[in-house]
Amino acid sequence: MLNWFKLTTYDKYILGKFMKTFIVMLSLFTVIIVIFDLAEKLEDFTQKQAPIGLIITGYYLNFIPTILNQFSAIFVFLSVIFFTSQLASRSEFIAVLASGVSFKRMMKPYVVGAVILLIGTYMLNSWLVPVTDKKRVAFETKWVRNTSSEYKANIHQQIQPGVFLYFRNFNHVDSTGQHVVLQTFDSTRLTSRLYAVSIRPSRFKGKWELVNVVHKDFAEDGSQKISKYTALDTVIRFDPKDFFRRLDDINSFNNSELRSYIAALRIKGTGEINNYITELYRRFSAPFAVLLLTLIGFAVSARKTRGGVGVHLGKGILISFLYLFIIKTFNTYGAQGSMMPLLAVWIPNLIFGLIAWWLIFTAPK
Repeated sequence: MLNWFKLTTYDKYILGKFMKTFIVMLSLFTVIIVIFDLAEKLEDFTQKQAPIGLIITGYYLNFIPTILNQFSAIFVFLSVIFFTSQLASRSEFIAVLASGVSFKRMMKPYVVGAVILLIGTYMLNSWLVPVTDKKRVAFETKWVRNTSSEYKANIHQQIQPGVFLYFRNFNHVDSTGQHVVLQTFDSTRLTSRLYAVSIRPSRFKGKWELVNVVHKDFAEDGSQKISKYTALDTVIRFDPKDFFRRLDDINSFNNSELRSYIAALRIKGTGEINNYITELYRRFSAPFAVLLLTLIGFAVSARKTRGGVGVHLGKGILISFLYLFIIKTFNTYGAQGSMMPLLAVWIPNLIFGLIAWWLIFTAPK
């Protein structure tokens, strides 16, 4: 068993080809994506006069890890197909098989390379991207996003089980809102309703100041108790950031922060919790796609064909689109609650695991 971890000259040769091709492929596609992103955001940068140095250091250096996070499995897959097709076109695998090396043994350096990149992808996914994404989001908030996105109307949110908060409008810049309604239910019965003309941060830490308040308590016999206040300092458990959080900002949470946020959402009982649970499970399942796509790439391109590299790359691009479609579809099911998030993120790996097994099983040996 220990001999399996010893790398021969052949293993080092393949592993070197794997890593060099991956780095080149990664660099090439990263440059292309950055160019397209720059073309899309150039008008925003120009209008808001974002400093060039800050665009590079504050945005793009923090945007690149996000690119790697989203497309690392595809980059690995295309890299494997590209360099393996070249080796196959030069009949190098035929020579290796003729020397008595089994098809299974030929996959060893691919598996070793894939495991290295799998671990790297997990670390990137869970720890590096959350750090860089916080900086990217901060830059976008200041220099890219429309300032009107800091103002929202008709906000409805369940802030605790049975407690519902409504704002006619809320301004995130100064944390003020107008026409506030706070309703509390016991099962389906309304027990209290609070209305305020406006809300703003209180001078007392952790509290909100409500202006022109009407508070009604409803008894089981149908009677009401009405209280009125010119100003009222009280605790309302909500965070204005939650009203303005974008779905793609979820990457700025590390695993610990994401678990804490999910726990807070469970207490609130909100339906959007599935988005965050799906993302948490995805961070553990996504790296395994690197290994599965490596095996698929090897099985598809190790055979010498008349079309050569072009045919294999064509197959690779087709499989890449299929992979992205399946991942996106099942992640959407998980985020919407149509499917258990745990199943939604692992079913694509199961599908591609079966594809990898079938391609390797049926490959000419």
